[in-house]
Amino acid sequence: MKRNTLLLILIITLTQTRAQSVIVPSSCIAPDSIVNLYRTDADRLTIRRVYRNNSSYKDSIHLPTSWRENSLRSLLAVYNAYSLPARDTIFSILNMHTLPNFGVELITIRSDSNLMWAKQLCDWGSPSGNYAVDSFITRYHLKYDRCYYNILFPSMYIDFVTDSNYNMFALGKAFSLIPGVYYYGQNYYAFDGPDITDSVYANFTELVFAYKWGDCFNGCTKKRYWKFHVYPDCSVEYLGSYGNQLTGEILSAGHVAPNQIKCYPNPFTNTIVVEGATGKFYYRISDFTGKLHLEGIAENVVEVNSDLPSGMYFLRIQTDEGISVLKLVKQ
Repeated sequence: MKRNTLLLILIITLTQTRAQSVIVPSSCIAPDSIVNLYRTDADRLTIRRVYRNNSSYKDSIHLPTSWRENSLRSLLAVYNAYSLPARDTIFSILNMHTLPNFGVELITIRSDSNLMWAKQLCDWGSPSGNYAVDSFITRYHLKYDRCYYNILFPSMYIDFVTDSNYNMFALGKAFSLIPGVYYYGQNYYAFDGPDITDSVYANFTELVFAYKWGDCFNGCTKKRYWKFHVYPDCSVEYLGSYGNQLTGEILSAGHVAPNQIKCYPNPFTNTIVVEGATGKFYYRISDFTGKLHLEGIAENVVEVNSDLPSGMYFLRIQTDEGISVLKLVKQ
């Protein structure tokens, strides 16, 4: 009797596990607006894979094309798997992306403040007049973003942005060979938060979407995961979710306490004042197509690039309590 009971439990357990796993047909093709929305996520997954595997690509400024395309195809396959309810949770409700712990769009260099080319950049923007610096700017589609001085040391920090995405570690090393450049770094966040991770196998790519909340400045106290396998034909296998249960506020269209977070002025120019968020918060500014224009960590005030085109935008603010999405207009 005892043996039959154990066998029955085993059968039920196996049945439940298989029932949770389902394979559905999907597609790795999407409109340009969606491709552009997840291109940076794919590139961030690629650069993580480069350093995770200690690949020879770590010395290359350009990211490996085949790896980039595999990551992008995998993300698009899950995005297009509309028959899976979990797909709506992670994309439509939670709007999940990779944690920006690896920068692929922005690089900061530190240089001697007495260099003429550095002064030229800070005062007038590019070109700098330095052949090596201007060659990097042209070759890697860099755009001068801002310059700020260090009052404690005779040095200045110069930020460059690009819309092409590169291995900023390798690009920084190349910059450091220029006389007078004695520091380079990429802007990334040391805090934890919602993220997408991947593991690439011979027959499939595994994607794990992790939604994290609750004191994420100290590692996040709550986490929920969704696991998928993406196959070469772009079919998607959903293997279930696990972890802490999402709260009702998070699941109700991804908003939390709509009247808790307020922003002004609206319309705004270059500065957005945020009220109702305690301490630092993570923000994303996207347009109505979903294209990401700006993201970062701020406290009280969000500074917006002056070259952001006029129009309607969505400001997504994530705090320890949850997410708020506000509609704003740029003058």
